[in-house]
Amino acid sequence: MKKTLVSLVIFMNFFCNAQTSTEKLLLEGGYIYFNKNFADVGLKYKFDENHLMLGANALIGESNGKLLLIPEINVTKYFNAKNFPFPFARLNVSPKTVTPQFGFSMLVAEMGLGYGFALDDASSYQTKGFRLSLNFNIPLNFK
Repeated sequence: MKKTLVSLVIFMNFFCNAQTSTEKLLLEGGYIYFNKNFADVGLKYKFDENHLMLGANALIGESNGKLLLIPEINVTKYFNAKNFPFPFARLNVSPKTVTPQFGFSMLVAEMGLGYGFALDDASSYQTKGFRLSLNFNIPLNFK
């Protein structure tokens, strides 16, 4: 499994360049640890040529045997997108949490670290604390 994942990442890096792509729409997917394990799926839209992206995604996980679905919106600014790896800053906002995040992007793969500040402590799951993410961005070509 590990060899397959590494091979897939290398293959995608050779054939896709998500953040410097001319495509405006990107498919996002990955893994997030935010006090629980989550799958992350969503879309990103390249807002301008200064590498500012707007995104909408959902964290999908499990809490106490029940499906947990957390919608989020985010804005990401990529810096120095000509050299690898290039850093990014992201602000994720969900109904329960605001999470600033910083990380590095290497073509389609991103790794980020952030801290979530809870907006509502009355939920059945904890939404504050450190957040670690590994995401992949795949340009969607509609031409």
